[in-house]
Amino acid sequence: MPHLPCSPDISPYDFWAFGYQNGIMKGKNFYSSEEVIQFVQEWCAQQSEEKLSQVMRYWMKRRSDVIE
Repeated sequence: MPHLPCSPDISPYDFWAFGYQNGIMKGKNFYSSEEVIQFVQEWCAQQSEEKLSQVMRYWMKRRSDVIE
């Protein structure tokens, strides 16, 4: 079945960031939106430029596979 370009199958965060963050956030308790935002911002700042570039290259390939 063909996927539409807006398919969640091509969302970079669905398959990397959110999935990964979900694992490291398991068992943590946040008492405000600000705590969650701070956690995510700190986590993002810890990611290497090479890792983020690798994720984007993988997403671009996946996007091409889904759309074409």
